[in-house]
Amino acid sequence: MRRITILGNPGAGKTTFARALGKKTGIPVHHLDYYYHQKGTDYSQNKEAWLSLAKDLTSKDRWISEGNYSTTYPARIPKSDLLILMDVPTWLSVWSVLKRRWQYRNTTRAEMPDDWVEKIDPIFFWYVLQFRLKSRKDVVAGIQQYKHDKLQILTFKSRKAAYEWLDTQ
Repeated sequence: MRRITILGNPGAGKTTFARALGKKTGIPVHHLDYYYHQKGTDYSQNKEAWLSLAKDLTSKDRWISEGNYSTTYPARIPKSDLLILMDVPTWLSVWSVLKRRWQYRNTTRAEMPDDWVEKIDPIFFWYVLQFRLKSRKDVVAGIQQYKHDKLQILTFKSRKAAYEWLDTQ
């Protein structure tokens, strides 16, 4: 386990789990939200630059990359030896996103750019609500498209299961 991709619902606990996994293994963690939301960048319009950054982040021998960003799958999944899918229920994702908004209302999360303001806009909230119905299938299709024979895939239906696995590592 040297190159790890973590995917899943918004609010599934990807960031917190990646941080814990990185701490336990000593593997550097790349929070894709941190890079995507940098002031002065517009990766939504410049997908080539975004993919190039993902390739650069995964060019090292050891890394943990967390965040969905399907345009980065070609740079991450084929290089991964472990893929973790945090596949938690919608209610937990919604609760976590609301809790995160409240918890970081006057401060910035460590894994976000310094100028990041925690917010929940209607488009993002709708995305969270519909993730399992609409976007999850795209994540699974991306995994299927880029997986390889040596890729271990773990799917966790709860955070508890993810941390129980982590305790065995």
